[in-house]
This record gives sequence, structure tokens and C-alpha cells, in this order.
Amino acid sequence: MADVWSAALIGGLIAILVVYFFLRDLVATAVVALTIPVSVLATFLPMQQAGVSLNVMSLGGLALGIGMLVDNSIVVLEAIDRRRLQGASRALAAALGVGDVAGAVTAATATTVSVFLPIVFVEGIAGQLFRDLAVTVCFSLLASLLASLTLIPALVALDPSRWLSLSAGISTSSTGDTELPLRSLQLGPIVLLPLGESRRARLLGALLLPLRLFLALLAGLVWGALRLATGTLTFLTQPLSSLLELLSQRYPAALRSALRWRVSILLVTLGLFALSLVGARRLPQSLVPSLAQGTLVFQLRLPEGTPLERTLQSVRQLQAPLRADPSFARVFATVGSIPAAGSGRTTQGEHLARLDCVLAPGASADAARARVKAVLGALPNLVAEEREGQALSLSAPIAVHLFCEDIERLEASAARIQSSLALLPGLTDVTSTSEAGTPELRIRPLRERAANLGASADAVARGAETPQLEASVEAVARLRVRLTSGEVVPISAVAEVSLERGPAAIYHVSGARVARLEARLASDATSRGDLSGSLAEVRRVLREAELPPGVVVELAGQDRELEASFSSLRLALGLAVFLVFVVLAVQFESLRHPLVILLSVPLGAIGVIATLLLSGSSLSVLALIGAVLLAGIVVNNAIVLVDAVNRRRQAGEALEDALVAGASERLRPILMTSATTVLALLPMAVGWGAGSELRAPLAHTVIGGLVGATLLTLLVIPCVYLVLSRPTAGGPAREDS
Repeated sequence: MADVWSAALIGGLIAILVVYFFLRDLVATAVVALTIPVSVLATFLPMQQAGVSLNVMSLGGLALGIGMLVDNSIVVLEAIDRRRLQGASRALAAALGVGDVAGAVTAATATTVSVFLPIVFVEGIAGQLFRDLAVTVCFSLLASLLASLTLIPALVALDPSRWLSLSAGISTSSTGDTELPLRSLQLGPIVLLPLGESRRARLLGALLLPLRLFLALLAGLVWGALRLATGTLTFLTQPLSSLLELLSQRYPAALRSALRWRVSILLVTLGLFALSLVGARRLPQSLVPSLAQGTLVFQLRLPEGTPLERTLQSVRQLQAPLRADPSFARVFATVGSIPAAGSGRTTQGEHLARLDCVLAPGASADAARARVKAVLGALPNLVAEEREGQALSLSAPIAVHLFCEDIERLEASAARIQSSLALLPGLTDVTSTSEAGTPELRIRPLRERAANLGASADAVARGAETPQLEASVEAVARLRVRLTSGEVVPISAVAEVSLERGPAAIYHVSGARVARLEARLASDATSRGDLSGSLAEVRRVLREAELPPGVVVELAGQDRELEASFSSLRLALGLAVFLVFVVLAVQFESLRHPLVILLSVPLGAIGVIATLLLSGSSLSVLALIGAVLLAGIVVNNAIVLVDAVNRRRQAGEALEDALVAGASERLRPILMTSATTVLALLPMAVGWGAGSELRAPLAHTVIGGLVGATLLTLLVIPCVYLVLSRPTAGGPAREDS
């Protein structure tokens, strides 16, 4: 979990740097940055009450929301700063600024939180992964909302100059002409004020002078370091600052042009959305990405009949070069059994073994796998299969159940399907529970002959219990059986002795005898996450298979979990959008404005699908969880934009002027909040450390969707607002009834 903490910490630092880039004020940046630790610490108590532990997904929720924690504070601080520029005092500006945007930030947070309410309908692995993440994000966002509406205005209302003069007796002098009190000590820009004029105060000042000088020097060094750092950052980001300034100047004219060509803008946007839907059908589907667990597991089979001592000697021969390889931290083995496919049981056999190779930190899994396979290939008559450990309670990627009460037909059908699946290029390591067991001697009484001679089945069984040094058909056939008459005859006279091979185990599902086939996705299919494509090939094989009567086949494994998770997440996404609409309708007391805001959701979908297509990623459960979360995030920019336009229209401005002025007013806050969220997610998107395969797809989805929605929102949402609020002939703009 240290990697998750690192991702959250780096994301928080990036968010603070982005805030400073936009504000260019150390005090304001420190005030906004204070929201992050306050919100995170305030999240832990409700997490404990909700029964959520600190795990990879809950900490991933904190890392995911770290950039969103400052969004509300940025909007509040920007509103307070605008009131300050209008001439209001600090306290009055704090009160008026919070009043201006309290409704907007509350609605924005409520929409984000509301998308997590449908979690109760999410089933399967998606529900396991989603719950802890959802609860953590909700609590952290609610804490950040409370901090932005209370702590931020309280800190802004304070006067920093009074802190210095009242607390430490240290002040600053900007010019050398300032008249200082008697007995003051000036060190450059820092001035040590006297503690008082009484004799006791002067004595105390003399005693504390070394400490005050040290504190003043320390404060000067810290302030100088901060000035140097901020100056360097300002210099390095000067091109971006110029670009932002140019964008602020050109945006109003570009928006007016977009409003004039609003129909064309909306048609192009509709075309992009249609193309994204077509592209979504081409995306491969998977349940969860393959997890790199740092361990390579191989099941080993020597020729049947190999004694246990020989198997142990062969395993030690394999371990020796691997233990000397620095790529492996530990190499250990289990001899005499391997886990049975499709169950928690084990298959016993003196010729079986399992080899576990734990990778050293920083070792390449591909190179280590090639090294192990080279060592295994040097041992003749060895069959090795790589197996995957399960970090999550998941079924095998591909699993097929064959049902039949006739064991011979069941084994023959399982062998036929297994050979067909092994030919598919997207599958590897096809195994079956219908494994041949160890050779066994079977004694079948010849009932009529035994009855004529007077030999019962119990007598035959007692005769076969005699321990033999040589277990062969001839030796067992020579065993003696005592008849009821007292005569002794060989077993072969009353029974048939044969050498046969029975099943290793007999499995049942819902009371029916079953053979279970399992397979892993090949490396190329795994890298693309194309579980859906592999399942389609398996279905084709099962349709074309000619099975004997009485054999029923069905697809199991992750196919069921994939269908259940996707259907429940689609339901959750629909309910999330509906709840967002309800929250907005209550906030704006309108039906039209929530519809305008909700159009940012398909704008985000364009960015999500484009990101998945360009990166070659699959549409997994993690990506859909990110899409559900995105439904509550992308509307925030549209909320603050529509709220600013509505306030200007209520002040009497014309519709188009209100749109241009309101959008221009909210341009910097929209860019700032989106940039903090996106850049703070970069450490998660890069994907390092344990469990990164679970967090990275979610971050990719949110980043792609938010970037696309932000760029399109600045132009498309004003056009939609204008179309839905266009003036009627000879009258003012239409208002909601």
C-alpha cells in the first residue's frame, strides 16, 4: 500500500503546484492546499464507522479524489477574490463570495456523491471493488465541501500582517524610510519589535534576543527559499502563463463565433458522439486486468509411474540454477500433489509437483519467465504448465462445464473439447478435471461361477487384502480364496483381475457429474484484455462440437461474472445520471438547465472512448467504474458555468452577453479545477506498484473523459443553453414555467 500512499502524496503536490500556477499567490495557495490534509484526516473516522479498512481500493479512492478535494476551495477562493477586487474588506468579501457560489459548489458535490448511491445494485467483482472506493470518495468530498464553506472563508478573512505583529513580535519593513519604535532591530526586510517599554519587558527582550534572532533568521531563510522556488516556477511556467493569458483574451471572441454557428457546432458534436458509440462496439471487453503478483507458478508432470524419490530429485535439479539466479528472491516446490483444476482440492500423484518462483524486487517478469522455461525445457520427459495465482475471488477466464452421468462418454467428450480449445491461438494451458488417475488393479467377481463354487463377494474381498510385494495382475490372480466348503482356490477361478485406470476425482455441480475445462488467455490476448473475443471463439468451438447424446455443455468462468458486472454497472450508470438530474432540478428549480448540464455526460463519453481506443485498452469493469464516477465529475464545470450565466441574466444582462461574460468569468476556475483533478491522477495513471493494474484503467477513464468534456463544455454548453433559451419572436428569452 506504500505505492498508493506515494501516488496520493505526489498527486496532492501536483495539485498544489497547479493551484499556485493559476493563483500566483503563496498565501492563497497555502489556504487551498490546507483543504487536502483536513479532508483526508476527516475521512478516516466515517470510514471506520462504515467498516471500510485501509486497502488498495480505499486508498485508491483517496488518490483518485485528491485532485477533486481542492475544487470547491478554488471556486470559493476565486469568488472571494473577485469581491475583494470590487473593494470589499476581507471579512465582507469572504461572506459575500461564499454566498455567491455556495449553491453551485454544494450542487457540484451533491452530484458527485449521488453517483455512488446506486452501488447497492452493483453485483459481482464490480461490487467488491466499487464499494470501498465509493465510500472513501464520498466521505472525502463531503469533508472538502464543509472545509471550503467554513475553513477557507475564515482563513481568508484574517489579516496576515496582524499575525506577525501580535504573535512573534516580528514585522517586515518594505522601505527604509519607515519610522520604527525605539529599540527596534532591523535585519534587512525583517524587523524585531521591542516587547515593551517596562524594565521587565526590556530584560525579557534581552534574554530572548538570541532565540528571536534565530527565529528571524530561520523565517528569512524559509521565506527566501519559498521566493526562490516560486520565482523558478514562475520562470519555468512563463510559456504556459502566456498561453493561458492568450486563451483568456481570445476565448470571448471564439465563444461569440461559436454561438453564431451554434447549429454547426452541435451537429459536429453529435457526429463525434455517434462515432464514439461505433468505436465503443469495437473495444475488447474484459473483467479485470491481469494482475502482476510477483510470483511465477508452474505445475510439473513427470511420466506416470515415476517414484516419489525420482520426482523429488528432478525438482531439486530444477531449483538449483533458479536459486542461483538473482531474478528470484525465493524458489520453493511442493512434491506429490498439484491443485486440481476448477476446485479447491488437490490431485495426488508421486509424479506431480508444483514449482513457485518469487521474483526479486525490480526483476522483469518476462525475462524471469523465459529463464524458468529454459530450465524446465532442459529436463527430458517433463510436462510443465504455468498457472496464475488469484489475488481476487475470480473464476478462471475461460471455463466450460460438461455434464453427463456416463463417465466414459463424459471423459471422451471432455478430451475432444480440450483438444479443440488447445488449438485456439488466444488460449493457453487448457486443463481438465477429467484427468486420468493412477493405474489400479480391479477385481470383478464372476457371480455365476462364484455362486456355483460357493465363494461369496466378501470372501473374494478378504482374499485380495493379503499384502503383496509385487502388485501385478498375475500376482493378484494367484491369491487364494477359501470357499464355503473349506476348499481353497485362486481368485482367478471366481473373479476377473485387470489393470485399469480410474478417474483422478469425480466432481459434481448441483448434484450432476461434471467435467470442468479451464484455460488462460494467451499473452497477446491478455495484453489487449480481449476476454470477449476469446469467449466468442470458445462459443464457436462448442457450437461446432459433435457431442454424444446425454452430454450437456455450458460456458462458465468469467463469462457469467462479466455479464453480471456489466449489466449491473450499466444500471448503476443510468441511475447515477438520473440522480444527478434530480439533484440539479432541485438546485436550479428548473428542468431545462439540468438538461443543459447533463449534456456534459455524453461529452465525457467521447473522451473516454477516444482514450481507450488510442491506448489500446479494453472496456473492463474498472473502466466502467471510472465512467460512473465521471458522470458526477464532468457536470461540475457545466454547473458553475450555468450558475454564473443565470446570475448575470437575473441582473438584467442580455442572453448572449450573459453567456459570453459568464463563461469568460468561469474560464479560469473551470481550467483550474479540471487541471488539478487530471494532473493529480497522473501518478495513478502511470501505474507503478502493487495493484496498479486495478487503479490505472480507472484513472485513464477519468482523465480522458474529463479532458474531453472540459474542452467541449467551454463551447458546446453555451450553444445548447442559447438554443434552449433562444428568444421568441418579438419577446424576451424563454423562462422556465
